[in-house]
Amino acid sequence: MAADTGAVLARLDAAAGDGDLLAAAWDGFDYMLIVAGAAADPGSAAFPALQLAAVAAAAGRDAVGHAPSMPATAGLPGPYPPDPARLAGMMVAAELAELAAALRGRLGQAAALAAQAADRAAFGQAAAQALAICDLLGD
Repeated sequence: MAADTGAVLARLDAAAGDGDLLAAAWDGFDYMLIVAGAAADPGSAAFPALQLAAVAAAAGRDAVGHAPSMPATAGLPGPYPPDPARLAGMMVAAELAELAAALRGRLGQAAALAAQAADRAAFGQAAAQALAICDLLGD
């Protein structure tokens, strides 16, 4: 999974401009939603946190998806979704928290700098969801 998370982080780092950042954030939140759902084992102690992180990821994805500068198409490079069998034994929560922290930082900056008020609001709402994921997963 690290390679998958790395691809998402690289796309986020390379994002330039509001539209590109919105698309990268959409893909990042969508990735977290899928991975958290796939990794959530009902018998594990991490189950509630991963389920709540998936809910926050969906809310973050929806926030950026409604921004006026969101491009009509967004796609994630690389293997997506991850093979659930690869999730066994991985540090899923830590990797998702790392991605959420990166999203929180980029989206928080964009919330202050975006040209359109509606984009600033979308970035701010998505950054708040990323912070919630960080809190849930321990980063």
